[in-house]
Amino acid sequence: MLDLLGKSTSINVRKVLWLCAELGLEYRQLGADGHDADFLAALHPLSPNGQVPVIRDGNFVLW
Repeated sequence: MLDLLGKSTSINVRKVLWLCAELGLEYRQLGADGHDADFLAALHPLSPNGQVPVIRDGNFVLW
């Protein structure tokens, strides 16, 4: 199962959500606003530039 980091109000996150729906992929969305310290702490090790969306599949991370 994919982990998708990012809030669904982001247009770029919505594009990934749409793609997952079209392909029938199972995913879990982990999102918060840009001011949530816990979310930012989890995001920065995965996305060096701090941008969303981030897709995580096991040890593979796409940002």
